[in-house]
Amino acid sequence: MNLTQFETLIAIADTGSFTEAAERVGVTRSAASHALANLEAELGVALLERERGSVTPTAIGNCVLHHAREILANVESIQQHAADARGLQSGKLRIGVVSSLSAKVLSGILRKFRQEYPHIEIVTFEGAGHEVEDWILSSTVDVGFTLRATEGIEGTVIGQDEARVLIPNNHPLRKHRSVTWAALADEPFILPKLACDFIGATWQDTKDLARHKRYEASDVQTIIAMVREGLGISILPEMLLPSQLEGLSLLSLEPPLRFMFGVGVRSMRHASPAAKLFIQSAESWANANGFEREVGEHGAAPEAMPARAYPYAVPER
Repeated sequence: MNLTQFETLIAIADTGSFTEAAERVGVTRSAASHALANLEAELGVALLERERGSVTPTAIGNCVLHHAREILANVESIQQHAADARGLQSGKLRIGVVSSLSAKVLSGILRKFRQEYPHIEIVTFEGAGHEVEDWILSSTVDVGFTLRATEGIEGTVIGQDEARVLIPNNHPLRKHRSVTWAALADEPFILPKLACDFIGATWQDTKDLARHKRYEASDVQTIIAMVREGLGISILPEMLLPSQLEGLSLLSLEPPLRFMFGVGVRSMRHASPAAKLFIQSAESWANANGFEREVGEHGAAPEAMPARAYPYAVPER
């Protein structure tokens, strides 16, 4: 067994394609096919199922994939430690990015890190909150953005936000500055598909909201347009909302729904040097941009929250 075989196996499993995997690893398709065949022959088991143009891991294939990812992560960490000893900061950093997190946060932190460490190659994996958690736990990524405390993940809180109720200007609730959860129980809701990333526990606790879901959309701008047309109301994280909301009003929730977001790794002790540098860079960016105190553009700032520990907040009850 060798590292190229492991890289090829991981690339095929991630892309579902021998051609794309070969491009990722930097070999020909034939070489990728041979690398996998040799690995399967050496182990004496089939690692991938190939049928109807799709490629999926077998049960033993998933087990081997888990260990292969750990092996490659450890090799990368060794290389980075050696580079540090030589006074260099280089290597590759795989970052799990949560799709529903504000572009301002993501782009700001990534830009700062690239400026500080231009020789560290960044590879991003974008997914929902639970997917990023799985990638951290399986060593698919070295570090990832997280939206809640998860067993097996160590991390640092870098900011917080508050959810707002979005209604059209002709809605009866517009005369209020805040609204209770009970008052929303019979409202038709337009929910973001990634609502569970931010307020999953709340949807489970407040079953009426889920029961009255009328529409679901991925794009925040689509949700805003639908609310403006009177198709329903929505609850969205404030940092995802534009500064100008023509024809719409924002209400606070009582009790408020606040959540924290951060960056996490499987183990701070065993994290790669690049992952540790990224966490430091994220903390520095958050502190410089006031994210420890900000709730959002439309609301007052809460008391300072130390950017150091989980668990993340749940709705105040």
